[in-house]
Amino acid sequence: MQTQHEEVPHPHFMIPLKYTVGTLISLLVLAVTNVIISQFDLGIYNIVIMFGIILVMATLDMLFFMGFRWERGFHIMMFLSGFVFLFIFLSFTLSDIMYRNATDPYKMQPYGIKNLVKPLPAGGEHSERTEHSE
Repeated sequence: MQTQHEEVPHPHFMIPLKYTVGTLISLLVLAVTNVIISQFDLGIYNIVIMFGIILVMATLDMLFFMGFRWERGFHIMMFLSGFVFLFIFLSFTLSDIMYRNATDPYKMQPYGIKNLVKPLPAGGEHSERTEHSE
């Protein structure tokens, strides 16, 4: 039987308070920085900078709030493989956004295809009735 003054063993690792408070302050500063940067028009670099800030915020969150800083082995491998796939997916997305107009230098040319679709007149009705045969 335990008395009132005996230490109860804790089965889980408790993250020190200084890490929790420091991480919270860092996340709040980064969130405010993200909002301030969004007020400026930096073109395509707005997305890149904001994703960079969000990546740092997610890293801080996972390292200190989730305790990955003190983990070893399988959990670290899964953590890092998630970021590898995130980088792969974001690189495809950013390459599509950044080079969308550069893929077709002859964008305004009709490609030599005759368009069989005729636009409707201003009234929106067909001018002549045609029957379709099968």
